[in-house]
Amino acid sequence: MWADIGRIIANVHPAPRPAAGANAPPVDPEEKVLAALGLRDVGVLSMRAHCGPQGSYGALKLDWPGNGQIPRTLRNFFQPGDFPRLRYAPASARGIDAMRIDLAGLFDAVVKIIIESGESPAEVTRGLQAVEQFLGFNPRDDLLEQFDGEFVFVTGEIGEENAQPGLAEVLSVAVIAGLRDAPQFSTFLEDIIHKRGLHVTQQTEEFEGVTIYCQDLFMVPIPICYSIVDDMLVVSGSPAMVRQVVHQRNTPDAPTLIELPAYREAVASLRPGYGLLGYSDAAADAKSVLRVLRELPKMMQNEEFDTDVLDWLRDLPLPADAVVDRYFHGGTATALTVDQSGIFLESAGP
Repeated sequence: MWADIGRIIANVHPAPRPAAGANAPPVDPEEKVLAALGLRDVGVLSMRAHCGPQGSYGALKLDWPGNGQIPRTLRNFFQPGDFPRLRYAPASARGIDAMRIDLAGLFDAVVKIIIESGESPAEVTRGLQAVEQFLGFNPRDDLLEQFDGEFVFVTGEIGEENAQPGLAEVLSVAVIAGLRDAPQFSTFLEDIIHKRGLHVTQQTEEFEGVTIYCQDLFMVPIPICYSIVDDMLVVSGSPAMVRQVVHQRNTPDAPTLIELPAYREAVASLRPGYGLLGYSDAAADAKSVLRVLRELPKMMQNEEFDTDVLDWLRDLPLPADAVVDRYFHGGTATALTVDQSGIFLESAGP
């Protein structure tokens, strides 16, 4: 299956015919936006998929060369590379998402887009100086440059004792961010926390030789828990998730998600060179949906919600986890590649 997206855009908004000299028409503002975004460079969208006894596979490719604002920004977001910190995802994790982001490059790209949109460089510079003065540090050089580009999101289980009503899915995620210089980042972060007076409400916990910090922030319903270990920053809304990653780091022989046969089989079907990699366990995904359905009546009972719908939700004949384990096997891997030729998305699973 394919579609010529470039031709569709041209039919909806035809490109003006080139003309020179006094006969040249004024620049169409809409055409200027289309060209700047890179929409005039969009080509063919093609899709293919198959399903059989050995599993399923699907791929989508969008031809999008050029240096328009959208493809240029996407290339900063999803840079090809390896993800060595995936080894810190325990075998019990429900899934992972890993990506490489050039944060400093993305910052520069956004600044360039603002200037290309008509703001004068002097005005942009004044705005950046005002932001730096407000924050007390240079967001690009002092913060974004500290990260090496690798980000791994680990989704796990935190247990009912660590959960909060309606927030279990949020709390069960830990973010592993790669650091260029961990001691320098630790000093920077500590300085910011003390300058803002946040250390007064900060709680600490020692776990397997590592300090875990939990910080309550105004208007944020969950704490920010984090630890700086080796060359990475581990962040979560739950200290339980930070502990899982720290324990995995401290226990080289502990089983990891990337060693599981289901993970290896799914990822082996993907084309290398991706800038985003995701994997989710089929049974865990199904259990997560069921968990939400079981909790919905409790979450909605104090709201102005139709009682008939609430009763219907309570009476749903939801299967037990043992039934899910019997019928849901394997997992699905998804990869995204963004390069000079365009965007390539593929997925492989059971």
